[in-house]
Amino acid sequence: MVLGHGVLPPPATFDWSVMAVATLIHFVLSIIYSMVLAGFVSRRSLPSALLMGAAFGLALFGINMYGFTMVFPWFAAARDWITLVTHVLFGISAAAAYRALSGRR
Repeated sequence: MVLGHGVLPPPATFDWSVMAVATLIHFVLSIIYSMVLAGFVSRRSLPSALLMGAAFGLALFGINMYGFTMVFPWFAAARDWITLVTHVLFGISAAAAYRALSGRR
């Protein structure tokens, strides 16, 4: 998104700079989103936390794929069922990881 629509078409060769920027952005956003989710699931039972994580991932999908595409319209090409599933799985796995690592049973 930061590098613009010119990086969306598949390049003739692997572009390390595009991959590095995309990885850095995903890493930072994942940490921020996980910290927000941790606040929601910290006092919940595991099943409730996992359900909340799935809902959180679904909300992130809506924000990312419909909100951010108003600013970055070329990113709408990534709006598909695979991206939806990965957002939901991110929410579930982040909630599960928080609950497992927090030491609360």
